[in-house]
Amino acid sequence: MKRKILVTSLADRDGWACMYCGAVLDAETATLEHIVPITRGGFDAKSNLTLACERCNKTVGHMSARQKFEYALKHRGAA
Repeated sequence: MKRKILVTSLADRDGWACMYCGAVLDAETATLEHIVPITRGGFDAKSNLTLACERCNKTVGHMSARQKFEYALKHRGAA
């Protein structure tokens, strides 16, 4: 699936905001984030993807899904 179509599809599902900090995103600033990282057994499918800003995507890196959700709870709204 082409990146722009996938990003738009995820935004239609979740909204145009970073999952972790709530920053407003657009098609150019949104990055694709694996909720369960590939390195931890995650898969490359829409159900395992969300949108994140570049800063948060780099910060959460290879954290577990639980650690990522805890990070989101702590930082959401801080953008």
